[in-house]
This record gives sequence, C-alpha cells and structure tokens, in this order.
Amino acid sequence: MKTYYIRLITILGLSIILLVQFVWLANSYNFVKDELKIKSTNMLEQAIMEETFSRLQNLPIGTKVQSRTEEDKNRNIPEFVYMQESLEQLKSPIILDSINHIYKQLLLKNNYPSECMISISKNDTIIQHIGNKPSSLFSLQTDKVPLRKDYSIVIQAQFVNPNNLFFGKMGLLLVSTTILLIFVVFCIIYQVRIISKINKISQIREDFSYAMVHDMKTPLSTIMICLLYTSDAADEARSV
Repeated sequence: MKTYYIRLITILGLSIILLVQFVWLANSYNFVKDELKIKSTNMLEQAIMEETFSRLQNLPIGTKVQSRTEEDKNRNIPEFVYMQESLEQLKSPIILDSINHIYKQLLLKNNYPSECMISISKNDTIIQHIGNKPSSLFSLQTDKVPLRKDYSIVIQAQFVNPNNLFFGKMGLLLVSTTILLIFVVFCIIYQVRIISKINKISQIREDFSYAMVHDMKTPLSTIMICLLYTSDAADEARSV
C-alpha cells in the first residue's frame, strides 16, 4: 500500500512539473513570436514607405497627393496609406517587386530570414502575391498593414521557414529546460528507489525480528516445561 502511494505521488509530481514547464515554454514562445511579429511588421511598413517615396520622386514636379487630414490626425495609420489612392489615380500603382526587394534587405540587415511571401489582399481575398507559401514547424507572419484607410486593401508578409529564427531566440531556453527536466526526473526516480529500498530493508528487519522471537520462544518453552516437570518430580521424591 505504501509503495502504491509513493508511485501515485511521484506520477502526480512529475505531471505537475511537466505541465508547469509546458506552460512556461508556451508563454515564452508567444512572447518571442509577438516580439518577432512587431519587428517584422515595422520593417514591412518601412519597406512600403521607401517604395512609396520612390514613386513620389518619379512624379512631375508640383503634383499634389493626398496626405493625412485633420480628422484622421489621431488615427494609428501609417502616413503612406493616405498617398496610395492618389498614386493609383496618377497611374503609379504599388510595385510589389520593389517592396519585396527592400523588405529582404531590411530582413537580412536585422538577421531575419529573407525568404517570405508578401501578399496584397482585397476584402480578405489575395489579389497579388510574390514568393513561396510558408511551410514550417513555426508560423510567423506580420500584421496586416493597410493600404487604404478603411482596411479594404492590406498587405502582409509570411515567412517561409522561420525555424532558425525561433531556435536562435529560444535555443538556450529549450536546452536549459530539457536539462532541468532530465535532472528533476532523475532525482525523483532515484529518491523513489531509495525509499523503496528503505521499505524493503525495514520489512526484512521486521520479518527477521519476528522469526528470531519465534525461534527463541520454542526452546525457552521447552526448558520451562522441563524445569516444571523436574520440580514436580523432586517434590514427590521428598514426600516419599
């Protein structure tokens, strides 16, 4: 019965440790993913901004384009969004190849994987894209960056293979967590084995003591009976 409880407590303890480690890793993964997502989104906005200004420079001098209005002053929308409609009307549409080229340079500069798929969507339907579709253990994509104020047209980048990026950020954490788990599991198993051995030794001692007492009782009883008969015989001899 004691062994059963020991095993039950051990399994319960290991389960709690594994659960805590899993939650810790999941939270760490989400934290790293959010950090990478924010940085990659900022780089995408920077690439779009550079591409937009490169088109503006090709316009005739004195050409006016739409800019941020007073009513949109407090809206968290990139500045280039207000220029896109004007550039479209001036026959200068967004050039996805140019954005892809600028974005890859920014990614390489910041030690990010440069292989990604950049897509432009209109009402949640992809109308234009460049690059291969992502296929990876980890998923990483930027936020949807608006190209219109009403978010009817957005642009987004999805990384094809960000595994190395995640392992680079979480490699030390994964290794240390694995070593810690192995050490804890080994210590618990070793401790359970010691407790089991102590229980076995205690049981052997108890059985040995019981056997010794039982074996000693038999000869002592025989001697007492002999002494009793001898005493009775001596009394009878005296009486005669």
